[in-house]
Amino acid sequence: MKNLKNNSITKLYILLSLISYFVISIIIIVSKGRLFASFFFMDRSDTGMDFFHSIVEVSSRCPYEDFGVIYPPFANMIFYVLSLFISETIKANWPQSHSETIYMVGTTDDLRLHQSSIFLYIVFIVLFVLLFISLINIIIKMCDVSYSFLFSICICFSFGVIFALERGNVIIYAMIMAVYFLLKYDSEKKWERELAYIAIACAFGLKIYPIVFSIILLKEKKIKGFLKVGLYSLLSLVPIFVFGGLKVFIVWINNIIEFNKNKIPAYGFPFRIIIIILCLFLFLSCREALFKKFVEKKSFLVLLLTFLMYMLINDNYGYSLIYMVIPFLFFVIEEKDINKHNIWEFLMYLFVLIPYGVNQLSSFLIIIGIIGGIIRCIDIEKNQG
Repeated sequence: MKNLKNNSITKLYILLSLISYFVISIIIIVSKGRLFASFFFMDRSDTGMDFFHSIVEVSSRCPYEDFGVIYPPFANMIFYVLSLFISETIKANWPQSHSETIYMVGTTDDLRLHQSSIFLYIVFIVLFVLLFISLINIIIKMCDVSYSFLFSICICFSFGVIFALERGNVIIYAMIMAVYFLLKYDSEKKWERELAYIAIACAFGLKIYPIVFSIILLKEKKIKGFLKVGLYSLLSLVPIFVFGGLKVFIVWINNIIEFNKNKIPAYGFPFRIIIIILCLFLFLSCREALFKKFVEKKSFLVLLLTFLMYMLINDNYGYSLIYMVIPFLFFVIEEKDINKHNIWEFLMYLFVLIPYGVNQLSSFLIIIGIIGGIIRCIDIEKNQG
């Protein structure tokens, strides 16, 4: 792949990422590992929690009633299949409630101490890395990216990704599905379009929220495609019958409601409503709203949907930032060099993606991202004129 000498966006992103990795490594060494406590999830003895606990909690096929699980049926079905690889001897002492699962950590029954389960975890991580690198390579082929291999590595080590990997959360696969959908939903090849529809439905089946990206089909008047996504998404709920049927569906919804009741919102309710309305307004009618001086760049539309989705997620866990990788990849496709029109968006991505220990998508960064995107899209129109 030809390297562009003036591709300043990828070069600067790579440079700052490498500097960040070096500085963080020095701090970890000097602090004797204490940085990990503030960098990742607070429970330092439960790495891979979402992976290992999910296997335990679905093995009885009563995850919703006994454990209060909030994962969708499709995700639980995957973990149930993985549980079949664990021997019955190991399963004999498995708990019957979520609190008991927490207390199991560090005991002889902890899945991290057994060969079969830790091997499954390794496969879970390695398969993601291979799929993610392959997907990034598809994007790289769409544009000349300087130092493409280093860029891929830096994306894989962005904050949201490494946080999700530490948790063993299926959000890593939901993100991949969403990226593939946005790349291929308008492909000229029918099979690629269908696979894209299935991909976003699978993302829904893993984490629910990524279904927001399917709104882009409505905007582009691809009604048939939108209906197909709806159908495939409904099919992803079919595994609910493995875990108890329709009555358990109600229990699952109630689990989600109760889970969100007990969480501290990442943002105030009024701010959430304002951002949701603003994102929908700009996404659906930005050209009309800005007197047709607005070029609807795909990266900005994807950014709006990502902000919209983030406002619907009632937590501020670091792994949620993995979704910010999606608009950034499309930003890189469209923008080669840093200039006065795209600098604000680029800075927002830097603060969110490059790991420095306290990453978060604050309300300030959301506003900067939206304003920066509007400036870029309007100025592109002026430059073209």
